[in-house]
Amino acid sequence: MKNFIFRSILPTFLTILLFVWAIFFFTLPALEKSVLDQKREMIRELTNSAWNILANFEHDERTGVMTREQAQKLAIESVRNLHYGQGMKDYFWINDMQPRMIIHPYRTDLNGKDLSAIEDSSGNRIFVKFVDLVKRSSAGYVEYLWQWKDDATRISPKLSYVKGFEPWGWIIGTGVYLNDVRQEIASIRNYLLVISTLILVLASALLAFLVAGSYQNERQRERAEASLRASEEKYRLLVESAGEYMIMSLGAQKLFANCSMLGLLGYSAEEFARLDISQVVEMSAAEIEKGRSFPVAMMSGELSPIQYESYLVGKNGVRHHVMISLSSIPQGDMPGFLMIASELTSQQERVIRQDRLLEELQQSLLYFHQRVTDMDTLPAVICPETVSLEEIGRHFENDAVTAVLIGNDAGSVKGVLMLSAFLRQLFAAGAAAPTTVLAGQLEPAIIVDEDCLLFDVFLQYEKNGYRPVFFRNAAGELRMMNYRSFISLQRYSPTVALRQIQAAPDNDNLARSAGILPELARILINNKTAVSQVNRLITDFADMTMVRAIELAVGKLGRPPVEFCFLVLGSQGRREQTLCTDQDNAILYADPEPGQEERVAGYFRVLGEEVCNLLNRCGYAYCEGKIMAMNPVWCQPLKKWQELFSGWITALEAEDLLQTKIFFDFRPVVTPSARSDGYAALIDQLQRHLEAELAANPRFFFLLARNILQYEPPIGVFGNFIVENKRHKTDVLDIKSVMNLVVDFARIYALKHGLKERNTHERLKALREAGIFSDQSYYELKIALSYLMRIRLDKQAVSIDQGLSPDNFVSPDLLTSIDQKILKEIFVQIKNFQVRLSYDFTGMMSN
Repeated sequence: MKNFIFRSILPTFLTILLFVWAIFFFTLPALEKSVLDQKREMIRELTNSAWNILANFEHDERTGVMTREQAQKLAIESVRNLHYGQGMKDYFWINDMQPRMIIHPYRTDLNGKDLSAIEDSSGNRIFVKFVDLVKRSSAGYVEYLWQWKDDATRISPKLSYVKGFEPWGWIIGTGVYLNDVRQEIASIRNYLLVISTLILVLASALLAFLVAGSYQNERQRERAEASLRASEEKYRLLVESAGEYMIMSLGAQKLFANCSMLGLLGYSAEEFARLDISQVVEMSAAEIEKGRSFPVAMMSGELSPIQYESYLVGKNGVRHHVMISLSSIPQGDMPGFLMIASELTSQQERVIRQDRLLEELQQSLLYFHQRVTDMDTLPAVICPETVSLEEIGRHFENDAVTAVLIGNDAGSVKGVLMLSAFLRQLFAAGAAAPTTVLAGQLEPAIIVDEDCLLFDVFLQYEKNGYRPVFFRNAAGELRMMNYRSFISLQRYSPTVALRQIQAAPDNDNLARSAGILPELARILINNKTAVSQVNRLITDFADMTMVRAIELAVGKLGRPPVEFCFLVLGSQGRREQTLCTDQDNAILYADPEPGQEERVAGYFRVLGEEVCNLLNRCGYAYCEGKIMAMNPVWCQPLKKWQELFSGWITALEAEDLLQTKIFFDFRPVVTPSARSDGYAALIDQLQRHLEAELAANPRFFFLLARNILQYEPPIGVFGNFIVENKRHKTDVLDIKSVMNLVVDFARIYALKHGLKERNTHERLKALREAGIFSDQSYYELKIALSYLMRIRLDKQAVSIDQGLSPDNFVSPDLLTSIDQKILKEIFVQIKNFQVRLSYDFTGMMSN
């Protein structure tokens, strides 16, 4: 009983005390600090936004749009009417460096007056402190006593953030009342006190129950010890009577084997007992490196595989290929193991080979996502167009050089001369004197960005007839990649799979080839490959599958009557697809000749049906909203598309805004045989039309922002998740909807500032480079987007492992505490960004 008290009751009491200590001396102070930090960040961002109003008017003054007096007057009116928070009672004020009050919405009696002598009840000369802080640091936080909002009879502690506006010698600021924050903390503290009391009562009842049953437990323990003493003999009998090949050892003593194992290896029981396990089971490279076999490591408490492939070695040296299942069988404090060996059949060996292929694929993916700068390349050979064939021939004496760049007098690349073209021209010259390069022998040079993934470059390499690809490194030097650079990549499964898609002879083969994507993506995700690379692989598969589907459909229907291209929308258009995706596509074709409208439209309607039906067979489900090329609404000539976009932008209905968000991510997908000047002209005309419509309708951004702000991150006032029920799933978070807030945020700013990027990461980067987002905002949004995408992909990979259909719903209870904390921080950050979006596009502060 005494041992029981020290072993069970005392630790339980200590745990409860630790729990209470953690709540009141760690959790509550940390919570208070977190709430205060959030409030500090909020008033800093709000002050910066209001400061930008002054900057805009000051810019108008500098450019001569208005006088300083006019600019300051308008700025004062804007700040006077700027309110936010509950009841719209929180406000901004402005004073100058004298200090003199410029504008205060509630203390109008101070407007225009000297504030040097104004003190709070603690004797702080408040406005003098503001001036000193701005002179010293340009901006910062100040804590003091001030009237509560518009109630002059109520004095409350306040924390404000002030920032100097140097051009006019002004200081602008806003603040939060600390009593409100402390009330929130007090309510949480009272709630936790009630819960802690209930836990203590329940724990006491549990202890009473444990003490009452302690005598019975002690008796059971004594009986169990007696049973353990007899268990060794029972295990021996079990091993000896089993029909499978079995080996057992208890407490690192002699080995026991059943009759089946002894008969297989040719040992007697006495001979086998004297052997070491490493003499019977051949050690693998991993075991040799570890210095001990897996069974010995398991008995030492080390992590060991429970099933692995190996060889049993008989007395006569014969090796038997087996699959070993290893189990730990400790008896009290005595370790032990049980090994069961099964001879491998041909079918089992095939399964093992498949597992090995998957392991090789996991290793190959590291190579698969390298950038071109990481590969073995050659300096590009550049010759002037006046160079003789004899001089060019000296470069081709190097077996590694298969092409030479030809430049013009201006120093730009005119084209590339392949070795085969050089030989043709050389033989045509015969014995005549060396001639210069003929322009007709040059091919267009393929020059890519140095940040391109090797795999993407390889696709271009194949598409362009295996001509060398060039890139310019950070030093400005042109480098060449040819077949030598791509030899290793061609062995890897993703490349093979995409090649199978490209070469699929019919619909059935295409569907089978596309079916490998979920497994490839799962391996990428489980290997923690960067989410942007996983998205890119999934999108590349979708694009390639669509291209081949178009080729098969066109082969069936005949040559298209006019130039056309498919438009991919949404996540595929942004190259951000996941494993839970459906079709979002359309057809854009050139305006037909008069009288040919019905014939041309009929062809593309059938083409849309053929392609969309085939994509559905390949695993890309039909869009629930029917935004697909098989829908006649989304299969239109250029003129009709221009009318549709004009209608969405000018009509400004809620459904129009939804459609516009989807279509603003459009990207063309075409077959390799498509004329670049044909479909490119269509895309260019449509893009320029959209830009013109946006410029002519600025109110569109106001309504688009309001549409975006209708959804908020699912986090409550006290930092709890707001879960919902979705498609037979209870208490889950819709991560896709949260991530779409970041996507929408980047899209509206990109459209507003005329940026042409489609990918969300690229949009954020372009907005930072344009000075629209600060470095801090850029990195916060980038990290939030990548983290949310990682959560989605990890959840989808788990669903595939479990044989379920992937989705975008995550249960917070299944996340680690660290993931939950990070997710909550991201939700709070998104709310802060919504405040900025609301102000920038609607002129109001979002609550």
